[in-house]
Amino acid sequence: ESMSNHKVAIQTVTGLLLLRCSDILCFRFCSERHCWELIQTDRTLHHLRNSTTARELLGISSEFAQTGQNFILNLNYLQHIENKTLRCTLHPPFQDLDITISRRYYGKIKERLNII
Repeated sequence: ESMSNHKVAIQTVTGLLLLRCSDILCFRFCSERHCWELIQTDRTLHHLRNSTTARELLGISSEFAQTGQNFILNLNYLQHIENKTLRCTLHPPFQDLDITISRRYYGKIKERLNII
């Protein structure tokens, strides 16, 4: 069974969310609320409990990688990384999202990709 079909239970401020990894586009840290937000592929936004850490989110699946201090992306939706700027293009319909990988995390992401 592929990891994308594997269901994961994530505690939000309102309850327990059961999702497949493929339904999760990314996690972003909301500095105003001091908590991580989960953004689903249908653009639904969920606020996670304040105690949730980046390490816990990355531990859900190897599909998730940190692109910056406040952003964790599902690598399955990554289509292109520009060499000079490290700006990312995601697969449609997510190409409107502006994501740049910080130099600090770029090496770790490259290690996980099968680069030819």
